[in-house]
Amino acid sequence: MCEPTAYASLAVATGDGDPADIKPVRLTRVEDGKVQTLWGSGDDSTSAYSTILPNRDYGVVEYAGGSPQRLRFVLFNGSGKWALLSVPYPVRPKVTKWGCDLAGTSWCRGGAATSLADLRAKDRSSFW
Repeated sequence: MCEPTAYASLAVATGDGDPADIKPVRLTRVEDGKVQTLWGSGDDSTSAYSTILPNRDYGVVEYAGGSPQRLRFVLFNGSGKWALLSVPYPVRPKVTKWGCDLAGTSWCRGGAATSLADLRAKDRSSFW
């Protein structure tokens, strides 16, 4: 039996509303190269869920047709845990936590890292 904190859940979704954007999506754990291919839960689903090992680098998230314009990642059942994901994106995205802009000046501010090293040093929801 595993400890309750040994795992976390990750939701990967597209906000574009097209199931083809999410089918399939691949997560690759960097430390050992293990690949998990997620298909969602139905023909019309725009999200996929997985149980992951937290506090690890999952490298580039690979979508079937390239990164959708609108993305959503939610890490849950893992309070105090993190997952490092890389997503090819043509512009700096707006990243939010519960609707709060991480690069803004509100309660969740301070999430915009200036480098990968800065990102790794953060102790809050962040992006680079």
